[in-house]
Amino acid sequence: MYILNQKHSTKSKVLTILAVSLVATFILSMAVVEQAWGTSTLGAPTSLRECKAPTEAIIYLCWDAPTITSAKGGAISSYFIQNVTETCTGSGANYSCSFGSYYYTALNAVASPGTNSTGATSGGGTGSAITIGNFTGLSSGQMFKFKVMALNAHGNGTLTSAFQAGTLLGASFDYSSKPTQSFGNGTNFGANTTFADEQSFSNFQNFGVGQVFGSGTVFAEDQTFNGTQNFSDGSIKFDAGTQFDTVQTFGSSANFTGSTVFTGANTFGIDAVFGDGVNFPAGQSFGKGAEFTGKAVFGATQTFPIDAIFAIGQEFTAGSTYTFDDFAQFKTGTDFGAARTFDVGTMFDSAMIFYEGSTFTDAAMFGDSQTFSSAMTFANNMHFGANTDFTALAQTFKPGTTFDPGTTFAVGQVMPLNSVPSSGLMLEAFTCVDAACVPPAGSILSPGEFLTPGTDPVEILSTVSSSSPDVSIPGLGFIMNFTTVSSNGKTSVDPIDPALLTGSSTALKNTGTGSRSIEIGGAGGALFDTVGTALNISLSDASVSGDITIQMPYDESSIGDTSESDLAVLHYTGGQWQEQSNCTVDTTANTITCTVTSLSPFSVGSSVASNKAGGRVCDTDGFGPGKSLEVDTISWDILEAKEVVVIAGSTCGPINFMVYTQKSVVAGGLTHDQPYLAENMVILKASIDIPESDFFKIVVKNDRNSFEQIIYPELHGTEGAAIFSSTSEFASKAQYAQAKMYSKDDPHLVIDLSLEGALDPEPQLTREAIHHVIMRPNYDLEPQLTMEAIYTTQVMTDSEPQVIMKQKRVSSSGFDNETILMGGVGEVQEKQKSFWDWMFSLFS
Repeated sequence: MYILNQKHSTKSKVLTILAVSLVATFILSMAVVEQAWGTSTLGAPTSLRECKAPTEAIIYLCWDAPTITSAKGGAISSYFIQNVTETCTGSGANYSCSFGSYYYTALNAVASPGTNSTGATSGGGTGSAITIGNFTGLSSGQMFKFKVMALNAHGNGTLTSAFQAGTLLGASFDYSSKPTQSFGNGTNFGANTTFADEQSFSNFQNFGVGQVFGSGTVFAEDQTFNGTQNFSDGSIKFDAGTQFDTVQTFGSSANFTGSTVFTGANTFGIDAVFGDGVNFPAGQSFGKGAEFTGKAVFGATQTFPIDAIFAIGQEFTAGSTYTFDDFAQFKTGTDFGAARTFDVGTMFDSAMIFYEGSTFTDAAMFGDSQTFSSAMTFANNMHFGANTDFTALAQTFKPGTTFDPGTTFAVGQVMPLNSVPSSGLMLEAFTCVDAACVPPAGSILSPGEFLTPGTDPVEILSTVSSSSPDVSIPGLGFIMNFTTVSSNGKTSVDPIDPALLTGSSTALKNTGTGSRSIEIGGAGGALFDTVGTALNISLSDASVSGDITIQMPYDESSIGDTSESDLAVLHYTGGQWQEQSNCTVDTTANTITCTVTSLSPFSVGSSVASNKAGGRVCDTDGFGPGKSLEVDTISWDILEAKEVVVIAGSTCGPINFMVYTQKSVVAGGLTHDQPYLAENMVILKASIDIPESDFFKIVVKNDRNSFEQIIYPELHGTEGAAIFSSTSEFASKAQYAQAKMYSKDDPHLVIDLSLEGALDPEPQLTREAIHHVIMRPNYDLEPQLTMEAIYTTQVMTDSEPQVIMKQKRVSSSGFDNETILMGGVGEVQEKQKSFWDWMFSLFS
């Protein structure tokens, strides 16, 4: 036994050995002197350690002898032990401890110590080859660093690396107000010791019961805990191999790295993280957001928390009972062992192993390429990833269910109303006739199309999480991304019935069914017509922060003469509509992407200028209810003058006059002579150069209404006129009178096709509304508008020559050759049964 007395010198603390007890008891009394050890071929002892836990007065050291050969001097005759003592100063935040850099010998050789001595040194150091040293007479909480060196006939050996050890600390010692400490391996702490926050134990420690660990504490690998400890503070980290011999309660964000052995039913705070190989012998109490980063072994009955996250390839025992809560996340390759019930918003990666009869609650999300080979129970708002395979058998799907591209189905599968395959929103149920299951156009609302007023689909729910912050609904053409999702939840994307669109009125310019007019920023603001279906977007349960990116679709055929680059996204916020800034139009994909900061109704819109037109307030009823455009007369001469003339008036913006032929599009302009300005009428003229066999279409528009008329020279004459006003002096503009059409080829007949039989002179064309479109019937000689039409612009005057400037190529308008449109907006007359039926319909 070595009794170390502590003395102070100007250099450092000096230890004096009073007694030594080894196998034979003897006493050495000597002063501690500084030693300078020489190098030797004799190696250092190994595995310097504490043999057993220290007491408040004794440290028990052990070591293993170095390798001994005759070449290295033979048997060990003694060991020399050096030490340095820790000195602590200050208090509170100024408390600090440090070791000196100079080691003193605790035991010295009786003979003169030499470097690589070849002489005998009997009686030096411990005087024995025994590898145990017990140091007594110490005080509670003292800390030392030790080095050990062997001695044999060849001389002094090599010193070990420093080993830190200390006496048992007293009970209830409080480090919480002190800076974090550097505790050596195997430090022994009395019961109820309190440690500072962020304390890191880099070595194995001997903890008594009732230790209180601060937040951010880090433990070494293979640490064991005996008895109940206080782990209630947050973010405590346990390294691999940790073992607990009794039930514990852990605070929030406890982190268990690698394999951990628990005893009994423990309680874990929120956001606990568990490594691979963790074993739970019984049902645990997990806080919200428990994450299992490696495969775990669970007890026979286990209830999991909200937002639980499981590892790749997790296996659930078939005979065990598991209860999963909302928004659980399962990684690729999970095997559920048996049919399970999954709660709201559960998220699955690909390649799950499901069992027949599994039940999925609202807003479950499935990864790509999942195969369902047996019957499942699906609730509303399922979301199936790309290339999902349902071909094994038909399932029962509910409204709000969405399918990504590439999904295949069993023949006979019913796609219900308000489900959303990748081609669009189902407006009626459809039964699949093949694996692709593409519904007919009339049964779906494709991305960017107008929803018919009076149609109100269900909301589409999707789940978002920190690992999956995106919402994608291909069938609606809608994508949304959150910068940060800190708490899982659901989003709602609800197509809005146009008749119920907040703050909207009848469309001013867009003739699409379902388009609505929106005034930006309240009365007097800029006016927009909606393009496509507005979407009401909202969020529930989830906590998000940062910018939000949304992508809205548009149908290019629904924007009229608006340039795609001029489209805008409109956002209803703060009780009024606003034009959204920070938007980018993709004219190839027909989408608009915007960065927004809040959610509510959104719509794509096209500007119809301001609330004033042509310097005047827009009078939408200037020529009768809903009529702001009056077309009085159109006339044409395709052989001599080669021109089309229109006399028209507008009470809502300037008049746009276009003539469409089979080869060009010509913009008309004002003539120099304008005799009817007092009656709010202007004369516009456009050149035309076509053969008699071609037809042409006249389009007249203002900011609200439009007029269209197709002229067939072979039918209507190469020169003629159509008068739509009741008098030539424009006496009455409030009502549209019957239209009269005259042909110069035969002034007594409206139409002369050189056919047998005669028609009554001056038959009447009924003019009931602004939108007046006559489509030619389908017969073999009908000319066709081609896709190669040239867009041309021309400003007409009486004196200047007519020059056509070719600017860019545009596609021609497509017409249904078997449909006659006459009368009000969107009125489709019954398809004609024969050519003569169509002829007589022109005069009915």
